[in-house]
Amino acid sequence: MAGSNQLVGPIPGEIFTGASKLKDIDLSYNMLTGTIPSELVQLPLEVIQLEKNALLGTVPQGLGSIASLNRVEISENQLSGPLPGDFFRNPSIYRLRMNNNRFTGTLPDTIGRMTALENLWLQFNNLSGPLPAELFDLMDLETLDLEGCGLSGPLSNDFAKLHNTLRKLILSNNAFTGTIPRGFERLTRLNTLLLHGNTLTGSVSPALCAEKGDNFFDIVNLTVPVTVSCSCCDLQV
Repeated sequence: MAGSNQLVGPIPGEIFTGASKLKDIDLSYNMLTGTIPSELVQLPLEVIQLEKNALLGTVPQGLGSIASLNRVEISENQLSGPLPGDFFRNPSIYRLRMNNNRFTGTLPDTIGRMTALENLWLQFNNLSGPLPAELFDLMDLETLDLEGCGLSGPLSNDFAKLHNTLRKLILSNNAFTGTIPRGFERLTRLNTLLLHGNTLTGSVSPALCAEKGDNFFDIVNLTVPVTVSCSCCDLQV
């Protein structure tokens, strides 16, 4: 639906009036401005793709609560306000891309209800606070990208709970503290682990370095801050 067509101007909400069977909306890669129409909340949407426009303002309340919704991509806009909590209570969403916006607040502890979640991109927003413990209840999580979000606190050993699925873990350029969790050693499917740009200390264990390699289930990309001792890392900054 009208993706990559160089459309300009706001999205007129009235075009969705009576669209009771609309399931997918794709207006990505245009030059759309204004806010996301509140009329979308009334539709049985499964897919929302609005990324790479110039949309601003807050996300309409209730948009993330659409029961049929499973894929949301609203990245690379100028959306603002608190991170919309209703998305983080929806058990049907498996792909959530909200990166490169201006969202604020903390990562909601209700994220544990997102039992279908496989891929989460929140990088380059203006968040704060620690990672909620409920994050480690997401047993299908494959990609977690939280780069440059302003998050803080220690990294938990409970990352080990995600050992069956987690492939990409990007936590670089935040304010995380403490040592590298030994729980990372259990993430045997991990391909990418980026931790640079934090104030971590200590060292990368020999067991974690043993996972480094070029094969499918090896850690191909591994970075840490200069304050961490590492004999196998690709980058220390």
